[in-house]
Amino acid sequence: MLKQQYVVDTKTMILLAEYTDLKHGGKPMLGKSGVQTIKAGWTNDKPTAPGTN
Repeated sequence: MLKQQYVVDTKTMILLAEYTDLKHGGKPMLGKSGVQTIKAGWTNDKPTAPGTN
């Protein structure tokens, strides 16, 4: 069974977090469930490729 929930700032319509709960036979599947938080916003920094910082 897969259960997902999303947290959205309804004023700005920006996704803030995603919660995933995955179970098989009623038992949690380790490494497949968790919370992912998302940070979004404006910046004056120049973009860089991932892993080059």
